[in-house]
Amino acid sequence: MNHTAQETDDTAGAPVLAVSSHQDVSEREEPGFLERYGPYVQDLWRRLYRVTIVFAISFVASFFLAKYVVAGFLDLFRFHGVVVIATSPFQFIDLAVDIAFLLSAFITIPFSVWQLCVFIRPAMSLREFRLFLLTIPLSIVLFAIGFAYGFFTLYWGLQVLADLNVSVGLANYWDIGPFLAGLVLTATLLGALFQFPLVASLLMRMGMFDASFLVRHRRVAWVLILVFVALLPPTDGVSLIVMSVPLVFLYELTILLNRK
Repeated sequence: MNHTAQETDDTAGAPVLAVSSHQDVSEREEPGFLERYGPYVQDLWRRLYRVTIVFAISFVASFFLAKYVVAGFLDLFRFHGVVVIATSPFQFIDLAVDIAFLLSAFITIPFSVWQLCVFIRPAMSLREFRLFLLTIPLSIVLFAIGFAYGFFTLYWGLQVLADLNVSVGLANYWDIGPFLAGLVLTATLLGALFQFPLVASLLMRMGMFDASFLVRHRRVAWVLILVFVALLPPTDGVSLIVMSVPLVFLYELTILLNRK
C-alpha cells in the first residue's frame, strides 16, 4: 500500500519537473537585447566613427583652403558695378568656418551613404540593394542640377539688381558674408528640392501614397512652391517665375512617371 502511494507520488511529480526544466531551457535560449543587437550596434558605431573622422579631416583641410576658394569664386564670378567687402577684421574667419563646414559636408555625405549601404546590405535582397545603389548616382545628379540651376539663377538675378542700382545712381557695396551665404543657401535648397521625384517615387513604391494623391493636392503643391521660392533671394518677380517653373515641372513629371 505504501509502495503504491510512493509510485503515485513519483508519477505525479514527474511532469512538474519536466515543465520546470523546459521553462528553464527556454529562458536560457532566449537571447537578450545586447546579445541580439550588440554586433549591429558595434558595427554602426564603428561606421559613425569613420564618418566623424572623415568629416573632421575634411573640415580642417577645407578651413585652410577657404582663402583660395573665396579668391577663386570672386575671380570667376565677377559682378559688374559691385564691390564685395568685409565689414569686420574677423569676418573672414567666420566665412572660412562656413566654407569648411559646407565643403566637408559635401565630402562626408557620399561617404556616409556608402557606409549606410554596407551596413544595411545583409538585411536587403539583391534586387532591393541594386535599386538602392541605383538611387545614389541619380540623387547626386538631381542635386547637382538643382544646385547649379539655383546658383546661376540667383547669380543672374543679383546682377540684374546690381545694374538696377547703378542705373539710379546707387553704389553696390556687398557684405561678403550674407552675399555668399545667400548664394549657397539658395543653391543648396533647390538641390534638395530637386530630390522630390526620387523621394516621392520611393515612398509610392513603399505604399505610403499613390500618384492620385499628388493629383488631388496639385494646387496646394503649386502654392507651396511659389511661397517657398518667394522667401528665397532675390525677391523680384522674374526670378520667382524662373525658379518656380522647374519645381512645378518636377512635380508633374513625378505624377507622369508613377501613374498606373
